[in-house]
Amino acid sequence: MSQQVEALLTRLTQAVPGLASMLSEHRQQFGHQAPRAFLRTAAFVTAAGYQSRDPDSAGQFQELLDLLESEVGRDDETDALIAGSFLANLPLGDDPRGSVDAILGPSLRSLLDRRPSITASHRAIQRLVAAEPALIGELNEHLETYDELLPHVFMGELIDRLTEWIGSGQEPALARVRNVLSTLEDEYGKDFEVDELIAASFLEDLPERGEPGSGILDLLGPKLGKELNRQRS
Repeated sequence: MSQQVEALLTRLTQAVPGLASMLSEHRQQFGHQAPRAFLRTAAFVTAAGYQSRDPDSAGQFQELLDLLESEVGRDDETDALIAGSFLANLPLGDDPRGSVDAILGPSLRSLLDRRPSITASHRAIQRLVAAEPALIGELNEHLETYDELLPHVFMGELIDRLTEWIGSGQEPALARVRNVLSTLEDEYGKDFEVDELIAASFLEDLPERGEPGSGILDLLGPKLGKELNRQRS
């Protein structure tokens, strides 16, 4: 990790102390890749807090934006990190969760064209993880393994996580399963590319009745259930 990146992380956690423990956890889990994973997670978590309209969460998000706004232009490496790991994971444009475009400062806006290009499938995965933050760790591990988001591969990994959660029988885990399936149900039917992603790399690979994790089948919404029935008829 360069001195410039380390200095950015130090200033960020000093400005927003609530993120210090998050950074520490990411250092332990991701080592030298921690800065990218940390800024991705910070984007998801703080933007979701802002959208919740909770004053404290909204204030934390604004503090983070203010700090990053002041950092832009100091160093090209940190600019690339902010663009590729933070801005790339914010709800922008026509994101149905509600865009945060309006509160970005001019310096952050100047980095928007440095974000990696993303497809409808990428955006769907981002919305899914934002809707169920328990998947953030899964996404970070995926990105560290492949160095990019591979939506079809991630959806296969998602089945493994849901199978684990539903197999636990614990209500918090079951609530996460229901939340994920509800989000996928909402996504389905709006974009052909996303529909293909869900149908081919999620529904098609769900367990059969009697197999571990087959309880997922009983929690599918009507659109997903209809597509699964079509595939298996």
